[in-house]
Amino acid sequence: MGETQDLNLPMGFRFNPTELELYDYLIPKLKGDPLPSNLIVNLDVYKYDPHQLPFDQLKYAREKEGFFFTKRNSDQSSTTRATPSGNWTISKENIPIHRGIEVIGFKNKFLFSSGNDPIDGDQRAYWKLVEYTCNPDVVSTTNKQMENLVICKVRHKVRVEEDQVEEDEIELS
Repeated sequence: MGETQDLNLPMGFRFNPTELELYDYLIPKLKGDPLPSNLIVNLDVYKYDPHQLPFDQLKYAREKEGFFFTKRNSDQSSTTRATPSGNWTISKENIPIHRGIEVIGFKNKFLFSSGNDPIDGDQRAYWKLVEYTCNPDVVSTTNKQMENLVICKVRHKVRVEEDQVEEDEIELS
């Protein structure tokens, strides 16, 4: 494989990799090898509140969802990630990702909170972040710059009141 090239994909294509496919990006990036495509961009996610992230500039992304290579700061706690006006708080930690029987990495799930979470009628808007890390036993790197590199999936979700969800489930039955 040579350099990563811009892709021209058909209209309607959306970049929606599985968790295992994300490691086909993270592992080569950590090794300094060529990537399958340039659909995951480098961005320090934690320098922005989620609504400030450049989702509109991501090629082939789903609405208000993006994948980013970012670095965790060594001074960040394991349970929170600070942003300019809020923070990402962990909801699930160190969930193993398996390829066969091998644990190739881990994911941490975070929810964003600020002083003014929007409430809109029966729905509460919120942001989710999943941080994918590589198992150091799978890829060892002597490059300190790469040691804290992760892939972050950031997504805007709308939480619907439980009563409404139950009604929808009944209709589908």
